[in-house]
Amino acid sequence: MAAANDIFRVVARVTLSDGQIAENVFHAKINEAADESDAKQDMVQWVDALFQSIESIQVNDVLPLDILVTNVTAGTATTIHSWQSYFGGEDTGDQLPPGVAALVLATTAIGRVLGRKFLPGIAEFYWNGVNLTGTAITALANFAVAWIAGFTGEASGASWLPGVLRTVGTFAPFVEAIVRGEMAYQRRRRQGVGI
Repeated sequence: MAAANDIFRVVARVTLSDGQIAENVFHAKINEAADESDAKQDMVQWVDALFQSIESIQVNDVLPLDILVTNVTAGTATTIHSWQSYFGGEDTGDQLPPGVAALVLATTAIGRVLGRKFLPGIAEFYWNGVNLTGTAITALANFAVAWIAGFTGEASGASWLPGVLRTVGTFAPFVEAIVRGEMAYQRRRRQGVGI
């Protein structure tokens, strides 16, 4: 059973054209008690919908791998889930170089505490050499809005609040999203942290 105010961690994993695995980590807090498996299903559906909003600007070599979900507060075992309706990128063009990604930021009410999502596999067509195109910005804005907005889980019926789990153990909900018009470079991180 997931208790009210439990924080869940979701790792969305996709494979890129060169065989690398890209990971994006998400956190959300459940606002009322719910069945643990239903709460985890809510997280899978949420992340799946987020990635559906950008699949049109990702190359078709970006393929879904799996979604890992953990109730961080309760310390329950991580469960592995399949993607439900995100089938990977749809664009048939060339991918931007490895490490280059679209960047979406989400701010919190706490200074210098923000979420970052480096979204890989963007097709070259959506970048004009300086900035992302309007089509890409729109897709990323849809991602950003769905990422920071509170939502009601389809499986549990519980309300959720996305945010950042700080290293000090507190949770900071998002207040605003920013879509960067220029591409970003994601440095390599240790496994399980970022993409």
